[in-house]
Amino acid sequence: MSAVRGELLLLLDPVALEMLGTQVFTAASTLADAANQANDQWKRLPEVFVVEDAGIAETMLDGPAETAADFVEAMKSARRVLDEFTVTTIPALQKRRDELEARILTVNQEHETAQSGLESADAAYWRSYETDPASDSTRRAGEAHTDATDAWRDAQDAVIALEADVRVFRIDVEAAEDFLASDLKGISGGDDPRGAWGCRSPARRARGVTRPPRTRAAP
Repeated sequence: MSAVRGELLLLLDPVALEMLGTQVFTAASTLADAANQANDQWKRLPEVFVVEDAGIAETMLDGPAETAADFVEAMKSARRVLDEFTVTTIPALQKRRDELEARILTVNQEHETAQSGLESADAAYWRSYETDPASDSTRRAGEAHTDATDAWRDAQDAVIALEADVRVFRIDVEAAEDFLASDLKGISGGDDPRGAWGCRSPARRARGVTRPPRTRAAP
C-alpha cells in the first residue's frame, strides 16, 4: 500500500495542442482565401454585367473579406498562445511531474522499509523485555527501537512533505490550464462581421433596403 496519497495530474498532450493550433489556423486561412477569392470575382462582375445605380455595390464584399482577415489574425494569436504553452509551460510542468513521480517511488519505498524496521524492532524489544527487562539485551533492543522510531518519523515527515508538493503541483497545473483558457477566450477578431456596406450590424441595415439593384446584361 502506498504511503503517499494523491495522484499526479496528467498534463495536456503537447502533440494534440500543436495539432489544434495548426487546424484552427488552417481553417481560418481557408476561410480568408475563399473570402478574398469571392471578393475578387465579385469585383470582376462589371466585365459581365452592368449594374445601374449600384453605387457602393462593387465593394460590398470588402467588409466580409476584412472580417475574414481579422479572423485569421485572431487564429494566429490563438496559435501563438497554444505554441507558447506547448513549448514553455508544458515542459516545465512535465519536468516537475517527472521529479515528483521519482520522489513518490523513493519515499514510498523508504516509508515501507521504515515501517517494517519499526515493527521488527518493536517485536524484538518486547521479546527481550519479557525475558529480562533489566538485561543488556533489552537495553540494546530499546535503543534499536528508538532508532527505528526516529527513522519511521523521518519517513512519515517525508510523506507529508511530498503530499504537500503534489497538492501544489495540482494547483499549478490547474492554474496554468485556466490561464491558457483565459488567454484563448481573450482573443478577438472576425467575430463582429461587417456587411456589404461595411456596417457591423447588417441586419439593421438590411431593413432600410427597399429593393435590390437592377441589373442588365453588358452590351
